[in-house]
Amino acid sequence: MQIAPNGEALNQKAVVLLSGGLDSAVCLWKAKEAGWILYTITYNFHLRHSKEIQAAEKLAEKANAVEHRTVDLPFLKEIKDSEIDSSHPLHKILDKVSSAYIPMRNTAFYAIASSWAESLGAKYVVGGHIASDHASFPDSTPEYFQLFNRLLKTGSWTGRVQPIRVVTPLSGLTKADVVREAVRLKVPLELTWSCYERGEKACGRCPACVSRLKAFQSAGVKDPVEYEYSAPSTKL
Repeated sequence: MQIAPNGEALNQKAVVLLSGGLDSAVCLWKAKEAGWILYTITYNFHLRHSKEIQAAEKLAEKANAVEHRTVDLPFLKEIKDSEIDSSHPLHKILDKVSSAYIPMRNTAFYAIASSWAESLGAKYVVGGHIASDHASFPDSTPEYFQLFNRLLKTGSWTGRVQPIRVVTPLSGLTKADVVREAVRLKVPLELTWSCYERGEKACGRCPACVSRLKAFQSAGVKDPVEYEYSAPSTKL
């Protein structure tokens, strides 16, 4: 999938949301392939593993980003770390909500990234959401970003001249598709970090590790990241 629609000109500035994981790394390399001038941003929220922050820094450096920023947002917590009692509206549907869901996370993330983009005169903000995210995270869907882009156009002075646009080039891809794209783009996969746990190595057991291992297996590619454990069903 081409990140720049209709062969738009090179040298556009872009702010890439970079978590340090596989999906955001592929987005960064797609923006690099498009010839955009790269700026990267990552967010340090409640209990986020330093390995993710470090991975984002290394990937930004490897991609020759002009500037990388880490923004502290300690008040953002995953739903599993929040106090959800019976009086909370989410309590009624808590069994349907991913434990990794952070209330209004992407609204906060993309508002900050868009503010920086407007200051830079950047045309794009790039996010790495894939097809399987949509069911668990309402703020990752194409419908959400259509509305967010309307908001950016309406709610900024730049929107009257050159609207900032959030693009999510992996939105229609599976995790295995993303792995194949990473290989095509020569993304330094050994620098990425996807694990939810806080060990020195990726655990191999958490949902993020299992999803990643299965994707590499499906794509027929060896994951260069070292794991503490690799279940028989996901061995490569």
